[in-house]
Amino acid sequence: MAAKSLEERITALEDMEAIKKVHFTYCYLMDARKADEVAELFAPGARIDFPGVGGGGTKAEIAQFYREVLPSVYPFLMHNNHNGIVEVEGNKGRGKWYLQVSATHGKTDRAMWIAGVYNNAYSKINGQWKIQSMAVTNIYGTPYDQQGWNKMQFYP
Repeated sequence: MAAKSLEERITALEDMEAIKKVHFTYCYLMDARKADEVAELFAPGARIDFPGVGGGGTKAEIAQFYREVLPSVYPFLMHNNHNGIVEVEGNKGRGKWYLQVSATHGKTDRAMWIAGVYNNAYSKINGQWKIQSMAVTNIYGTPYDQQGWNKMQFYP
């Protein structure tokens, strides 16, 4: 295999950074409950799969999932993502991140911790990276048994 040129290496680094930006923008928008803006981050024909919660395949289904389904299950979410791995090959990319989420469980109104892994595929469409598929692998979800953020807050 021939060594990549400096330009190819820079393009790959820029693409990896662009994918990271899409992923972190997704997390901020999802936590802020901006369903329509979240849906715009997805490519046409994208798929999402959140085990035990739901998913979707069209932009309308994806927007509905983030507007109606997810907030009913988790009225509050705050994402922390770490240990990201991003790979790019041409106009296709993959990203994997651990997620650790502070959440409020909708049915019980209990504070909880969620941990898992995002396994995402990306496509570069008209020069912009979009999420092609998103699958979450759950590791654990457990109650926060002390006075949680949904019962006692020190800051407004």
